[in-house]
Amino acid sequence: MNVNFNIYPVSFGVKNKYRWGSPVLSETSKGNAKLQMTSANTGLSDASIKDIGVLRAKHVSEVVLMYDTPEQIAAYVKRLNQKVEEHDRIKRSYDEEIEMARGVVTDVVSLLDCKIDFNRLGIDPEDLTNDEAIEYGSKFAFWTTSLNGAPRNGRERPGIVRSANEFMALVEEKHPLYAAGEFEDIIKRLSPHVLKNDRRIQDSYDAEYARACIEYQKLPFSRRLLIFEPTQKYSPIYGNLTRLEILREQEIERINRAREESRKAEYQNWLDNAFMNSN
Repeated sequence: MNVNFNIYPVSFGVKNKYRWGSPVLSETSKGNAKLQMTSANTGLSDASIKDIGVLRAKHVSEVVLMYDTPEQIAAYVKRLNQKVEEHDRIKRSYDEEIEMARGVVTDVVSLLDCKIDFNRLGIDPEDLTNDEAIEYGSKFAFWTTSLNGAPRNGRERPGIVRSANEFMALVEEKHPLYAAGEFEDIIKRLSPHVLKNDRRIQDSYDAEYARACIEYQKLPFSRRLLIFEPTQKYSPIYGNLTRLEILREQEIERINRAREESRKAEYQNWLDNAFMNSN
């Protein structure tokens, strides 16, 4: 299915109803609607937490690879955003193509404080207009065809634009629940040659780890007490993605444990109050 908002349509492929996120409108001090740059949804249900980064197909990588300059990416995403805003003003019924376009806009502007070093610019990202946010997000997206932000089409990456590796380090620190999904999307922009080499490295690490585990289990128990268990090595791409997926599962478990403890505390508090009132 094509989103034919201009003469350069993007094929978005499989239809998918979005359940992860969309631009949220807020009012600025000037009374103008703008996109919030926040990323973490603190009101996620248990079901949506388990599915985070899985249910929503991400299409921004197709846009990144189709255009040769950050300005072209920004111009296209702005046109998508205009169509989304027009649709929302009229309040039409659900439109698959509009929701796909909304997803592209969301991906470009989300986690923007991790993509751009606004401290160096002396800018508060919350004060950006829609178009400004899209411009900065498009600059970041343009240089994500390599993990270290190498020059692309003869253009050097500005210092304020973080590389994909720098971005992922910040997302892992600030938003661990979202790190695996973000990295999985960036992987789609890397060259087949780079991906093939990384896969070969990770396969080698996996085989080495499997052999080490077998040898470790063969050791006498007394000997195993004196040495460390084998540790898994992770390649920069596929291995790192596996590590981030493990981190996501751990974060899900942490959130669910915290919720369960909160529910138990509330119930115990209710019991205590009920007992006090009965006397």
